[in-house]
Amino acid sequence: MRPCCYSYSFFLVMAPILESLARRRAGSLMVLKIETESHRELAAAFKIQAVPTFVVMKGGFEMGRASGAMSETDFSLWVASKA
Repeated sequence: MRPCCYSYSFFLVMAPILESLARRRAGSLMVLKIETESHRELAAAFKIQAVPTFVVMKGGFEMGRASGAMSETDFSLWVASKA
């Protein structure tokens, strides 16, 4: 199922950024994408209210959360500041 146009446009912007970050930080960072429409219970558990939402976890604890698209530079800096 293709996401609605709003979330799909964010996906088109952020997917390459997430893939790039995952490649560059392989071994030190795990990037996961959760389809919130298919996994509503997981979305509820993480209190996802907007798409896209990014959550940085470390040792089982939430270290940071952001919603919305960012440039690759801003996103990488944000992740680095939380990880």
